[in-house]
Amino acid sequence: MSPFTGRALAGLVRGASCRMPMAPRTFAPTFTAFRSFSAVKYAKSHEWVKMDGDTATLGISDFAQSALGEVVYCDLPEEGATFKAKETLCTLESVKAVGEVYAPGDCEVVAVNEVLSDEPATVNSDCQGNGWLVKLKFSSAPADLMDEAAYQKHLESEKEE
Repeated sequence: MSPFTGRALAGLVRGASCRMPMAPRTFAPTFTAFRSFSAVKYAKSHEWVKMDGDTATLGISDFAQSALGEVVYCDLPEEGATFKAKETLCTLESVKAVGEVYAPGDCEVVAVNEVLSDEPATVNSDCQGNGWLVKLKFSSAPADLMDEAAYQKHLESEKEE
């Protein structure tokens, strides 16, 4: 049986105040919220790009961080550095290998994730969140980027090879 009956329930429906204190609203963090934006695109070389106005945030996909293993060092470019499409933008050293991260288009680095100098494993623990690598401004829109569904198909085709 509900504690709200008759007039009390009618008062709540009309917006009248209630003597019972309301619990504060809290929102649990979600890890899928970032990935749900349609602005997130993927390169065949396993980088992700999220556009926000004329600035793009770039990182590596979950598949790439998993294949690379525990990242122990991030050799990131300096702000102001420029790159042509498909040039090596930075390298990530792991206990297993050194991985190259490629520029998805002609771009300039406008920010670098300084957290990674002290905590490079953030790339593994939150690759599409706090483990982003750089923020970029593109001189022209990058080509050949895929939405998440197309990227998942690309991953399946790589597994078959």
